[in-house]
Amino acid sequence: MNFDNLSRKLPEMNVISQQIEAQLRSEKLAAEGQAKTKAGKASCRVTIRRFLAFALDLLTLRALGYLITFFAGGKLLFLGGNGWWVGAFLYALYFSLFDSFIGNGQTLGKRIFGIEVMRLDGTRLDPLDAFLRVSPFIFVFVVKNLTKTADPTSLIILGLNIISIILIVGVVSFILFHSQRRGIHDLFADAVVIRRNEAFTPLDVSIKKPLMIFLIAALLLAGSYATFSLHRIFSDTGKNLSAIWHRVEKRRDIKNAGVMYFFSTNADKISNERLVRAVYIRAYLDNLKNITSPRSTQDIARSIRNDVFLSGHMPKKAKKLIVLLSSGYEMGIGGIKMTSSFVFPYGGKASQQGRDPKVHIRRFGKPIKSAKPTEK
Repeated sequence: MNFDNLSRKLPEMNVISQQIEAQLRSEKLAAEGQAKTKAGKASCRVTIRRFLAFALDLLTLRALGYLITFFAGGKLLFLGGNGWWVGAFLYALYFSLFDSFIGNGQTLGKRIFGIEVMRLDGTRLDPLDAFLRVSPFIFVFVVKNLTKTADPTSLIILGLNIISIILIVGVVSFILFHSQRRGIHDLFADAVVIRRNEAFTPLDVSIKKPLMIFLIAALLLAGSYATFSLHRIFSDTGKNLSAIWHRVEKRRDIKNAGVMYFFSTNADKISNERLVRAVYIRAYLDNLKNITSPRSTQDIARSIRNDVFLSGHMPKKAKKLIVLLSSGYEMGIGGIKMTSSFVFPYGGKASQQGRDPKVHIRRFGKPIKSAKPTEK
């Protein structure tokens, strides 16, 4: 009899158990949803803070560069225009130390904005992992400085710039769209940035969304840059700029020559256009006396002008040549530099009549105490 009653109640008990399981499942999903919402809001706050912290860290490194310049003065003149490696070294040292257990996972910017970097297991990074995490930024910094004095048609430099674009897009897209706001540099080092003293529970999260956004953005930006650059490299303008660079690079009175082709304001009233195309030549002078002597600097600029104009490699649409001659040194995060700018109109009646182009001289930069004017 009891067995019959029990057999009749079994279906009812199964229904009740299923209802209880469904209720527990819904409560669990609701709790997880609230947790994800809170985590999402917290992640957004962390994203804003880490961008602000990074900007403050860059200002800190710039201030460090000015301090080095203030105390070292002219003792670092041997660096010249190649001192950017000092900035790269200090950049790597700063983040490798402070983002590791040595700095308790906090640079100055992270400490002020209340965030820290750590491993997913809750431990601190060691200096090697911290260096690996910052290596994409160092790569971009190095490529940026190499590009300044490289052949404008170099395919190697083009490839390095494309890699830099891909790295930047990867860092930004993953920070913005990864559920834990982890950039690709964080993924490299198995790290995460959280608010200070905040409990963090590592979860298996999908990277499908940030990965798709990264691939699309990288394809669009890097593809557009590559298309534009390849068109410039294999065009007549690119060939002329490369010929100018090789011609100027062989000169012994200057070093670290760089050639660019941009629009410039038509302040000289060369034509009726508001903007005109101009060839920029930037270079460093070894002798401080040259840069502090207007006559000597002007003679070098005119010599470069004659060398370029007589070569016949000025682009057809170029309206002027701008020569920027510098002396001193720069470290990528500061330095002492004096620069003289010379503007030479090109083309039209001025070139046909053989007139000596008008020269505009503008000096800027911090004076070097050890250098004395030697103007004759």
